[in-house]
Amino acid sequence: MSMKPRPLVGVRVLDLSEVVAGPIVGRMLTDLGAEVVKLERPSGDTTRIVAPEVNGQSVYFTQLNAGKRNICLDIHNPEAAALVARVAERVDVLIENFRPGVLEKHGLGPRSLRARNSRLIYCSISGWGQAGPWAQRRAYAPLIHAETGLLVALSAILAALFQRSITGEGQHLDVAMAEVSAYTDDWAAVDCVSSAPDRLFDIWNQPVVRLGDGSYATLVGNRSRMLERFIDAMGGDSRAIRADARLVDFASCEAHRTLVDEVLQQHASAVANFADLEAGFEAAGLMTAPLRSLTELSTTPWAVDRDAFREVEPGVRVPAAPWRSDGATIGVQGTASRRGADTEAVLRDLLDLDDDDIDHLRAAHICE
Repeated sequence: MSMKPRPLVGVRVLDLSEVVAGPIVGRMLTDLGAEVVKLERPSGDTTRIVAPEVNGQSVYFTQLNAGKRNICLDIHNPEAAALVARVAERVDVLIENFRPGVLEKHGLGPRSLRARNSRLIYCSISGWGQAGPWAQRRAYAPLIHAETGLLVALSAILAALFQRSITGEGQHLDVAMAEVSAYTDDWAAVDCVSSAPDRLFDIWNQPVVRLGDGSYATLVGNRSRMLERFIDAMGGDSRAIRADARLVDFASCEAHRTLVDEVLQQHASAVANFADLEAGFEAAGLMTAPLRSLTELSTTPWAVDRDAFREVEPGVRVPAAPWRSDGATIGVQGTASRRGADTEAVLRDLLDLDDDDIDHLRAAHICE
């Protein structure tokens, strides 16, 4: 039996992203047959340092970037940035997850590159969108995980539609949520290595604390390594903490993690609310996020500005499509129809049935 064509054969992608959110998209496109070129800075993608290594390379990095070609350029160098811009003229898709506005400084923003390549699909992945009150908020996967959930299946559908435009044939998509969970679990490959040590990429170990008003927040960073900075950002005095022999350095803190958690919670309790916590962390160059339910998230300034939840009928709001486009109308189209409300119209429109046909179906109780 001959191998069936991959749906995205002939599509070329430039992947400027790092860590997880962008690279996993490039990985999906690679799996679907696209040629994906990953641009990596000279110092390397952050995930290259994540243990364990097999054959001299991080398993974590491999999972997220399997199948990609790799180029190394420093976009801070104007000549290198110019080369990247030329590459962008020859690709179909560009993926990036820089903080909004960063690539524009190097002549690599969407307006500049789409002026050079009108067919370019420029995909920006960020924590909170390219515009709006939270656009410049620091974003990192644990922050978003603390505040929202995640849904993936659209990629396979879009790929099938693209393939249909070439072959004229549809296909059966078998999407298993368990497989989706494993595919998007960035530690899956690590966990499947029988000799893998404990997860050592310590910045992922995020403490959760309760604030003075009873709300909860996550602090981004290893609690033992970041203890002094966390305490100072919460208005405490880290010098007093280090006077305790059990907390004098990283190794001591690691040996007394329960005490570290107690100290962090003690200082967090003195912070009135998340606004105060965020102000202190922003001033210190640190990241934090409140733990929110979707209900709470839906009423935030960010959600209102992005129109992230749409009211489809009084009192009923649904999540909007999780992307925006400057070239198309995107969004939910009304509420769900009541049972049988559109039967006649659909049968007329799609099957060209007339009144006699509809009457017959109703008389036979085939439709209402």
